[in-house]
Amino acid sequence: VYKRQAQRWINVIDPNSKQQIKLNALAGLTSSDEPRVANSSAQLIAAIANIELPRGEWLDLMKIMVDYTGPSQPENVKRASLLALGYICESSDPQSQVLVSSSNNILIAIVQGAQASEASVSVRLAALNALADSLVFIKNNMEREGERNYLMQVVCEATQAQDSSIQPAAFGCLCKIMSLYYQFMKPYMEQALYALTIATMKSQDDKVASMAVEFWSTICEEEIDIAYEVSQFPQSPLQSYNFALASIKDVVPNLLNLLARQNEDPEDDDWNVSMSAGASLQLFAQNCGNHVLEPVLQFVEQNITSENWRNREASVMAFGSIMDGPDKTQRTYYIHQALPAILNLMTDPSVQVKETAAWCIGRVADLVVDSIDPQQHLPGVIHACLLGLQDHPKIATNCSWTIINLVEQLAEVKPSPIYNYYPALVDALMKAANRPD
Repeated sequence: VYKRQAQRWINVIDPNSKQQIKLNALAGLTSSDEPRVANSSAQLIAAIANIELPRGEWLDLMKIMVDYTGPSQPENVKRASLLALGYICESSDPQSQVLVSSSNNILIAIVQGAQASEASVSVRLAALNALADSLVFIKNNMEREGERNYLMQVVCEATQAQDSSIQPAAFGCLCKIMSLYYQFMKPYMEQALYALTIATMKSQDDKVASMAVEFWSTICEEEIDIAYEVSQFPQSPLQSYNFALASIKDVVPNLLNLLARQNEDPEDDDWNVSMSAGASLQLFAQNCGNHVLEPVLQFVEQNITSENWRNREASVMAFGSIMDGPDKTQRTYYIHQALPAILNLMTDPSVQVKETAAWCIGRVADLVVDSIDPQQHLPGVIHACLLGLQDHPKIATNCSWTIINLVEQLAEVKPSPIYNYYPALVDALMKAANRPD
């Protein structure tokens, strides 16, 4: 459809009409205080730019965007122009040489709007969002230390803004910068980012704290990818700075504390800071292996019998999150210690605790099934699943997933220890399948 529309613009619309449409679109950025008009104009400009720029047309557009984002321009013009710039970058081919060659103009326009001297929150927010979309095109600028230093200073200052919408946007930029330009980040981690992100994880604003957590998740993802690349290609020039491993004593305790900031309503599935922390902890376990065991297991021991449901749920979430990182022998030993307490939580008064306990048992069955002793543990696991299939839909769902994992992992064992439980499991699954919910 897009190609057909682009061909219509190229072949059907006459040059004079095209020019008039472009002028009207630019006028929409500058002449209206109505955000909807400006937003539509920004989308139209981006749609035209994505057809014409690769064809070597409308080459003065980036210069126009710089002029429209200058300090003397009205707030509405700067905001709308940065929005257009973001749309252009977001929808363009990452290999677009036109945008790469325009990186200086793109960066000038964005930095004008993102820096602390810009009084308008809406302009700074539009600039930071545009920066996140443009980062892939400014590789040449990021490779120059002076320009990189200035850009990092602008973004770091934005993370300290008082406005609760600017801070997450700035951390979003940091995440993308870390993902695209990890190799340049060592001095910035040492000088600012390490302390900055750890302090921000303690923010009472869940959205801000989540983005600081996301920053560390991005680090883990990059370091996992680098480790894989180096293992496959020993001559690879990639180098890991082991940021995550060096940060465990500071970052992991903060992640564990954030696990206890769950949604109050068990029916509320909106992504929250607790979920962010759990996802990040999984990545830390995959990236750092046995090094996460000590702080996590200490947290589990302290909280698994807590009177507060949030702490109980957080402890089980923490334990389940480290199933696919540390050495299998170590995991098996600790699962033997913890499994009875986790099975016991399948009768907890809290739906959230039971749901996470069922998920944790499913993770064990999926990743470390050898730790479920056929005589000592399997009867208790089966009993927990049968119980859970009659419970809240979320718990029943996790128990079904646990049964899938048990059957898949144990089916190859001869004789399989799960065969004897098939009649009870099939009966319970049939009843669950006929539930109205």
